[in-house]
Amino acid sequence: MKLLLFLALVPALAWSQSNPAPKKPVPAIGLPAGAVPPDFPKDIPIPDDAKASNALVRQDGTRRLVLEMAGRLTDAARYYQKELVARGWSLKAEKLRGTAGTLQAEKNERALAIGLFERQGIVQISIEADPGRSK
Repeated sequence: MKLLLFLALVPALAWSQSNPAPKKPVPAIGLPAGAVPPDFPKDIPIPDDAKASNALVRQDGTRRLVLEMAGRLTDAARYYQKELVARGWSLKAEKLRGTAGTLQAEKNERALAIGLFERQGIVQISIEADPGRSK
């Protein structure tokens, strides 16, 4: 779980160091700009106004999705706290400090790590979803 937390937070921290606030999402390879992959797990909530900026599936089945949306980190964190529980996830850890934060959840032997980072009114959401033992 600590590895997932680290993996979720590193892209957000690197992003904050090297990029100004984005004006438009960067298209994920093979997807229309802002699109979430159609095979992304449906029990992982995606805010209606969020746009995908990156998506990939690792060889072990772990899925990574990076989203960007206008707003505040606290609002995004509240959304995930509410929606994850509503979809059957158990929140295991939460750390929010200033403009960065992480949430960790579990469901049916699957692990989920969400990294949040806010800059100039844009929230970047980095989701790492472990397929669990059912992969």
